[in-house]
Amino acid sequence: MEYIKEAKYKTLTPEPVVAYILAKEAEAKCVRIILTCKLHNIDTEIIKERVREVYV
Repeated sequence: MEYIKEAKYKTLTPEPVVAYILAKEAEAKCVRIILTCKLHNIDTEIIKERVREVYV
């Protein structure tokens, strides 16, 4: 994720597009983790531990 964060500042290369796609996939995984945990009534603190770093 660190490489992706740096790639968004490189212009005229395909890296920002690839970084965007990878970030959206990571975002989808986070949403899936949160919804699955909520479905199984898992504590909020445990959910925060399991959620991955996001692309900001």
